[in-house]
Amino acid sequence: MKQLFTFLIAAVFVASAANAQSVITHNMHAPQIGDTYTIYYSDSYDYFDPGTGGANQTWDLSGYVTSESDMVHFVDPATTPWGGQATNSNLATQVDFKDMVVIYLNVTSSMMKNTAMGTSAEGMEFFGNYEDEQELMHFPFAYNDNFTDTYSYTFEYSMMGMTIQLVTSGTDVTTADAWGTVSTPYGVFENALRVKTVTTETQETWMNGVLQESTTDNTTNYEFYHSDYKAPLASLYYDAEFPDETEVTFTALATGISEMETADVNVYPNPASEMISIDFSAFKSGSNVSLINAKGAEVARFVAGNTVEQISVSELPQGMYMIMGKGANNQAINTKLVIE
Repeated sequence: MKQLFTFLIAAVFVASAANAQSVITHNMHAPQIGDTYTIYYSDSYDYFDPGTGGANQTWDLSGYVTSESDMVHFVDPATTPWGGQATNSNLATQVDFKDMVVIYLNVTSSMMKNTAMGTSAEGMEFFGNYEDEQELMHFPFAYNDNFTDTYSYTFEYSMMGMTIQLVTSGTDVTTADAWGTVSTPYGVFENALRVKTVTTETQETWMNGVLQESTTDNTTNYEFYHSDYKAPLASLYYDAEFPDETEVTFTALATGISEMETADVNVYPNPASEMISIDFSAFKSGSNVSLINAKGAEVARFVAGNTVEQISVSELPQGMYMIMGKGANNQAINTKLVIE
């Protein structure tokens, strides 16, 4: 779950390219209520060399295959379970995960902070405002910019007459350390900005005021941003305890200022209730095309060809779906479908 939190924090920014160097700005790319992202997880955890920092770098992530996914919604904090307790939040991220996760944010023109967190897991609820709020991004943020920040928050609950506190504190060192070309399963993106965050985090367990356990993790996270997309294209997550493994995730943008859609896909009727016809000619021949529900789960998969196929949707629940796949130009296609 920690890697998911790390990716969510980064999933709210995007770079704006200028003269082959990208800049993250509030006016163009800060998250807004109503934005939705789908995060895809790679099945492979093989080590990937992130390379050195600097200009005009190349990163090839195109060989990673994804299967599992989560959908992240940016919502009004008042609509969330702990919105009344989040004291300094004007935006929240809610995750369709096996356990409920809500991260509370405060976004201003110059900075974005993590202010509170709540989760419901295995029948138990945890919520905590940050005693020391976590600075996620400064606006604007360009190549070679950097900042260092400390943070801390506490989850507290009672069990069997004991007061238990889970205390988390850490330090982030964030640097826009490189730019170049990144290849993902969804295409090749030039002038991408890489943002590197090195985190040292300590987690303590206290029972009735007595320290029971303390562990410290050292992690590094790389995010790749592009001017055409509001969410980061990809994330690489490293844990110092497992140096031979890399957790890789990709993001598709379902709503917001820019959608991952590079070709017109003819889907009719739309909305639909019984049958739909999909013209697969816009997709790369022989590639997989997925139908994704509002929870980010794949409910059907097809193989693209130069044909129009009829597909039954009568047994699918009503709601918003996404038709996703690789376009003929190797860019990502992300088209909405409504089932009534």
